[in-house]
Amino acid sequence: DRMLADLISRIVGIFSTVMFGWAADKYGVFFVLALGTVATMVLSLPLWILIAADPTSFVPVMLGYSIGFGLLQPWCGALTYHFDVELFPTEVRNTGMAFTFNVAFAIFGGAAPVIALESAEASWLGPGIFYVLGGALSFLTMSLAFYLERKGKIQLSSVRRNPYYGPLGYDKGIPPPKVMEDNDSMSDDGISSKGTSQADLASETHKTKANQA
Repeated sequence: DRMLADLISRIVGIFSTVMFGWAADKYGVFFVLALGTVATMVLSLPLWILIAADPTSFVPVMLGYSIGFGLLQPWCGALTYHFDVELFPTEVRNTGMAFTFNVAFAIFGGAAPVIALESAEASWLGPGIFYVLGGALSFLTMSLAFYLERKGKIQLSSVRRNPYYGPLGYDKGIPPPKVMEDNDSMSDDGISSKGTSQADLASETHKTKANQA
């Protein structure tokens, strides 16, 4: 039963990864990933309660683990790579992605099993609460980044701006990035009216700032 539950979870993850990838391309990776963090906060504890209440029963494990967490994991996990890559301009993308992602993965991912085991010993709700806290931390981080970009302090996407925030986009008051403040218009696919990609514009802006510094 354990092997079957894990197999079904992986099958659900495979198909839902495609679905969430499509949603990110259509509605914006920031928006879809933010929804995933909210879903993690809201659903993790109920799903854990469902599993922990009768962990030897196939149906609760199937619903909670195979389907529930089988959907949550790729919703946030798979889109993280998409989201992280778009944070960096092309000339520093490999270094930026490699350093930030692997350091964070080593610290939080490496400590997660130990924290989960210790929390389970403290309370049977511990691992579920741990999932909720992880979703809350991710949501707060993205909310802070969203706020700072609205204030013009940072620029999140170095690849494309639309779609990125979905319903939270320009019509909700998000200013365009500085690389788009000239008379060069930008299409939805990230190509300017001058035939220049947004990634190239971001790269040139980054180089200019570096030279000025």
